[in-house]
Amino acid sequence: MQPMIPYAEIRKFASANSANKLDKISSFTVSLTTSLFSYTKPGKKLLFYNRLNGFLKILSLHIIARNGLQLSYRTPAASPETNLPRVLRSFERMAEHSGILQTDKTTNHICFSKEYKELPSKFFDDIQDFVKAPNKEKADRLDAILDGIAQDYLFIHNLTLLYNDKRVKSMAGWANLIKKGHLSYEIRLAETLSELAQLSFSDKIVSSFEESYYTRSGRDAFRQLIEPNFKEALKSLCVTTPVRNVLDIGCGFGDYIETLRHTVETDSITGLDINPEVVDITQSRFDKQPEIEILCENALNISDNESYDLILANFVLFYFTLSEQKELFRKIRSWLSPHGTFLVCQYFPDIENMKNALAMAHDDNSIFERIERHYANTTLYANAVWNDALDLFATSEQWHEFVALLESEGLKIESLRKADRFYYSLFITIRRDDEEAPNSYAIAGDEGGYTAEEN
Repeated sequence: MQPMIPYAEIRKFASANSANKLDKISSFTVSLTTSLFSYTKPGKKLLFYNRLNGFLKILSLHIIARNGLQLSYRTPAASPETNLPRVLRSFERMAEHSGILQTDKTTNHICFSKEYKELPSKFFDDIQDFVKAPNKEKADRLDAILDGIAQDYLFIHNLTLLYNDKRVKSMAGWANLIKKGHLSYEIRLAETLSELAQLSFSDKIVSSFEESYYTRSGRDAFRQLIEPNFKEALKSLCVTTPVRNVLDIGCGFGDYIETLRHTVETDSITGLDINPEVVDITQSRFDKQPEIEILCENALNISDNESYDLILANFVLFYFTLSEQKELFRKIRSWLSPHGTFLVCQYFPDIENMKNALAMAHDDNSIFERIERHYANTTLYANAVWNDALDLFATSEQWHEFVALLESEGLKIESLRKADRFYYSLFITIRRDDEEAPNSYAIAGDEGGYTAEEN
């Protein structure tokens, strides 16, 4: 069983290596390894993320064209802008991480990387036309300039069509994986990120999917990637602390509750969710377990004098604004028993060194595993944009904001462990900091920007 790693140890290691990106791998090594393993199931997933990387590059170029930013990224300004909309800053970090943009060393301004700086004006019209109606002829024309990433976009687009029972030629090798459900989470991820094609930096994107769609995506992620690590996290907690009363904030379809009740001995479990459709399904699932109560409630609206040994918040924080998160953490501190644990499962961009330190502690540092993390990190930046851009979400999660808000409400991070094999998400154990009283943390507006990497 892999243990939870103390946060202090992770911070010390990450700080010592802050100038050295430990997941940096040559493009040749990435391409060769992806090719060698492409006929295995793990290799197929690696190939999917390789092509998703190209898909995101095309999407980034399309967003730049759609918002008329070509000229501003072509010529760095004399001084960088400091008051950018949060979603624009998230987008620039995604595009920089994927190699479309870079930071100019002279001005510190974001601009096109060398490879994309001289693209002709007509190219940006063509890229918008391609994203609107992708086909092979258009992809071939674009790839005369782009070195294959238009084919990657077309591949991911066609894979989502295949997933939705629409016939696509020349994808028979992937159809079997889809039929067996091995790519459900990955293709749902691609479907949702496709919505970024509508991104405007002044308005939220209106999702074309119902909220329950994202709950189902979370279920796919849990079943395919997270469940074994959740079991291990629970077992680690139970070594030192009995878990009798549990609260699950944003319980969804109850998958974490189901695993919890079969892993540790509890007296009562309360699940909260705000989606009536999802709550009805989950209540029916546990109607024969009197110790489990599922409520259609927002955690911010309940007055609860109950004391909980374990409070869960799995992929829900981005539904709360920063000021709401502060209030939520205040409530959680009051609900925790003296030795209780607040267990968060969440993804954060810009903490690569921390995750690499954690991977080394878990001895997950082979070339294959490092490449998996490389692709996961690239995709994670796009997910942060998606959380900032979509109308169903309040904000992306940024590590330094998360830590500051916890500390402002008298909570402290104790330890971390991976939530999935890619280190895409982490399990974070948090406890009351009884040595430190809650303090004020000024929130510069829920739509504000955020600072550079804080490892």
